[in-house]
Amino acid sequence: MPGIFSAITIANYAGSCGYEVPSWVRDVLKAPSRADGRLYLARKIAAYADREKRPYIHLLDGGLADNLGLRALIDRVKLHHRTPDGSVRHVLLNSGLKKILVVIVNAAAAPDTRLNLLDYPPSIATTVDIATTVQVNRYNNETLRVFRENLEEWQQSIRLLRCGGEHCDEEPEFFLVDASLMRIDDQAERNYLQTLPTSFSLDDQAIDRLIAAGRLLLQESSEMQRFLSGVRPAAMAAQESAPAVR
Repeated sequence: MPGIFSAITIANYAGSCGYEVPSWVRDVLKAPSRADGRLYLARKIAAYADREKRPYIHLLDGGLADNLGLRALIDRVKLHHRTPDGSVRHVLLNSGLKKILVVIVNAAAAPDTRLNLLDYPPSIATTVDIATTVQVNRYNNETLRVFRENLEEWQQSIRLLRCGGEHCDEEPEFFLVDASLMRIDDQAERNYLQTLPTSFSLDDQAIDRLIAAGRLLLQESSEMQRFLSGVRPAAMAAQESAPAVR
């Protein structure tokens, strides 16, 4: 969050730190194609390897680019390990994974609608805060939509890799749990939690209520319960077969 977290400036040691640009970046830049969705990201990554033009790197809070932490996962599977024809060849998708659980924790704030009771314009600071909140929330919604779409594509890709297009026992299960504060049913509690300030310190009551909200969201999530129902029998079987500790 700009204004709360200051920027961090680090020296660029490209060429002397042992880092090598990923092979997929070199492949994309060797034969660039506008039809290849990896081209933009490849050029961005390669730019950091030019130490003369970029001797310093300035870092800001990652929430500006990926507030939910999902874009990095999308890029890793869809861009880093996708061929120009669109097929996915990521080792994650071609491994022996049986269950893949993704828990989205979205504690985005809600705009303070009490301003609508005022008959005069809000201050500049308040306007910037509301504009940032609305922008981040809209971007979060877009990220969730894109992630769900990619999730369906990944399921189809894994099916092709492991089952040849048909459903089979080797096909892993995906579980997407949305633990967002906006999903809290109690309106008063939801309003309280979504209007908590971005701060390095919260009082004990706020912390306890946030923890309780997270626990409730997971308990009420049908996807989370479906995941737990599938892993509990295996966990119990493993515990029963484990040698007793004396």
